[in-house]
Amino acid sequence: MQGEWFQLLRVDSGRVSLPRYHRHDYAEIFWLNQGRCAHLCNGRTEALQAGSLRLLRPEDAHQLRPWRGGEAFRFTNLAISPRAWRRLRDRYPLEWKRLYGQPGSRVGAELTSSELNEFDRMAGALASEANTAFHVERTVLTIWSHFLRGGQVPPAEGVPAWLAHALLEVQEPEVLSRGVAGLVAAAGRCHEHVSRMCRRYLGKTPTQLVNEARLRQAAHALRMSSGSVLDVCLACGFENPAQFHRLFRARFGTTPGRYRRS
Repeated sequence: MQGEWFQLLRVDSGRVSLPRYHRHDYAEIFWLNQGRCAHLCNGRTEALQAGSLRLLRPEDAHQLRPWRGGEAFRFTNLAISPRAWRRLRDRYPLEWKRLYGQPGSRVGAELTSSELNEFDRMAGALASEANTAFHVERTVLTIWSHFLRGGQVPPAEGVPAWLAHALLEVQEPEVLSRGVAGLVAAAGRCHEHVSRMCRRYLGKTPTQLVNEARLRQAAHALRMSSGSVLDVCLACGFENPAQFHRLFRARFGTTPGRYRRS
């Protein structure tokens, strides 16, 4: 790789020849900006779409190639030099172990639209900086924190990328305000198919998943705002206060009022 500490590239698949199945002596982080592609990693193939984020160890073997039909795609790739990788591993051993401690496992997430924009801005800022340990460590730690922050629950193994993406999108206020319709629109599939896949992979209905997202939003509002419990209830999309109290208590083990006071 070029650069003492890192190399950052934005790649359009239609304009370059993509590498074949390969591995190298440096770690990589990449995310898909546009389109769809197939990602072959350690012998397993998965479909990625815009917002798919993946962390790769130096020993991981992988390849990106067009999805069925040859659709072009664009991705951003951050290559981390062996020297920078060793520094990160030695300085942050607990975080490193949580992310990379299971050889061959997939380390990935699906970014919401706003998160994807944030990552693109972060990459633009890094591209304008000097190639130093400070700048690559700051960027990598920001990306790691996306996985390690409290409350982040990775999707279950095998969940389709489009469904994992929709579950993140529904946490955005403008999507969540539309309820189940917002979840279905974010998934880009018909309502019946979304319902079937939610039950198959998550054991829950779309309504249950939307209510869970609304309850997380309500808990945050109770901690961070001064609005009344009724205001929070209505702002989070619950039209029936009694239902809100019942669901909140079942989820958090206490009433909204006591949750705020505690």
